[in-house]
Amino acid sequence: MMYRYYRYTLDTDFLRNTAYPFMAGAMRVYEGMLERDGNAYSLPISVSPEYHAVGSRSPWGRNANFQLACIHSLADDLIKASAVLGVTPEPQWAEIREKLPKACLISNDGGTHIAIWEGVELQESHRHHAHLAGIMPFDIFDISDPSWHSILQDSLQRWILRGPCLWSGWCVPWVSMVHSHCGRGEAAEFMLEVWERVFTNEGHGTLHDAHVPGLTLFYGGGYFGEPDPKKEIMQMDAGMAAAAAVQEMLLHTRQGVNFIFAGVPARWREVSFTGMRTDGAFLVSATRKSGTVTDLTVESPHGGIFLLANPWGEEPLGVTANGETMTYSGDVLAIPTAAGETYTLAKA
Repeated sequence: MMYRYYRYTLDTDFLRNTAYPFMAGAMRVYEGMLERDGNAYSLPISVSPEYHAVGSRSPWGRNANFQLACIHSLADDLIKASAVLGVTPEPQWAEIREKLPKACLISNDGGTHIAIWEGVELQESHRHHAHLAGIMPFDIFDISDPSWHSILQDSLQRWILRGPCLWSGWCVPWVSMVHSHCGRGEAAEFMLEVWERVFTNEGHGTLHDAHVPGLTLFYGGGYFGEPDPKKEIMQMDAGMAAAAAVQEMLLHTRQGVNFIFAGVPARWREVSFTGMRTDGAFLVSATRKSGTVTDLTVESPHGGIFLLANPWGEEPLGVTANGETMTYSGDVLAIPTAAGETYTLAKA
């Protein structure tokens, strides 16, 4: 999160003096925990937040996917941050990134999917979607990569099969963001509607438990009881996450590439946003009319390469700045920008 703050502001002083030392210190913890497993690394003791936390089952195991995603994201960011600061990265960071598995997988029922940790799959509904953290928020998987596509698809199907019966309020916007990052705009919207209807009270305060029975067993009054206002557990987590989830529907980055309206349902025929900050400190504005992107501008306070998933598919894109227009083609466009300039993007 510290590195993401840097990427959205390009505040190099913050990166050098605050984020980088903290990130390197956090990685030192993982370096001390990792063990050699043949020619690879493994994390022998790891957890997935609150999974098996109650009862007789073991609450930890080898190579929990939540921890693997943390480590890979941290290693990637440390190497990138080192390049920004002009310092030599620790050699073990690249070695860990290369030799630690990105995910702990289980194969059964004719498919392969992401486990909770070694030997344990998602066996029941759970409010922590931590085994999917490699999709959101850590973004270590390229969902367009053929080698991961079927694995991620199978993992998402099994997650959906387990359903929401043990979800709490704060985790529902997280579900929405996972769907946005997988291009499932209808599901992303629906989950936020469910959250607002079920997990906010009369004054729109955000709740941990549902205020109505029937969706989840996290219900303050018990299934056959009446809601007790004195039992309300107020949390700001979901309110902040819901606002972030709406932004992710409109604009988000995956693997450094900006996606416009990728998490928006098809029925949002008319939608726009203005001056939304994204990776690289760019400020993006866009409008969609009759289901088609009609206006797209990018302000570049610091300059740099703006990576864009072409919202018009493979159609050529014209980029205009200072009265000059350049034409780009392809699904993903790398657009060079100069500091202080504003760029207008449209079909060529």
